[in-house]
Parts: sequence; structure tokens; C-alpha cells
Amino acid sequence: MFDLSTVVMLAVVACIAGLFWQFRQLGEQAQRYAIHYCKQNQLQYLDIALYQMRLRLGRRGPYWHSRYRFGFSSDHESRYEGELQFSNRRLLKIEMPVYRTIAAEGEHLE
Repeated sequence: MFDLSTVVMLAVVACIAGLFWQFRQLGEQAQRYAIHYCKQNQLQYLDIALYQMRLRLGRRGPYWHSRYRFGFSSDHESRYEGELQFSNRRLLKIEMPVYRTIAAEGEHLE
């Protein structure tokens, strides 16, 4: 059968695989949020990357606090970076820099 060291090793491998699976799902969810946000605000979505992930302790126990940075363009020339912040899989906030917008045809900026 299995000795104790084998069982411990299998448990460690299972935990690592589970964490990898959860982080992958969170990355996909963050990408969906960024794409949706860009479409909603008429921006061009470019890319997304994990910026920071930390295990924190809260009133209800440990949770993952993660930050993703996503690239976008408002004028098809400039690149800007926004940030998504999550608590586990719940979106906390979206931070956006000031970016240049394109005036619609016939519209005058004063």
C-alpha cells in the first residue's frame, strides 16, 4: 500500500494542482471583465496580466487578493493600463487612468 510520505506527497501535488486550476479560472474571469468593460466604454482591449496575488486574512478567514493590469487603447495609437482588483473571485474595483478620447464625426471639442 502507501506509506505516510507517499500520501503526504499526493496531498501536496493535489493542492498545487487545485491552486493552479483556481488561479487559471480567476485569470479567465479577469479577462472577461476587462473585455466587457472595454466594449462597454468603446475602448480597444489589448491584453491582461496578473500583477499581484496575495493571501490575506480577513474576518471570515483567508482569501486571495489579486490585481490584474489590462492594456487598452482609446484612439488606436496610445496604450493605457487599467487595473482590476479581486477578492477571491469577486471584483472589488476597476481603476482607470485618464485617457484621450476621439471626438465623433461632426462633434467639436471646445
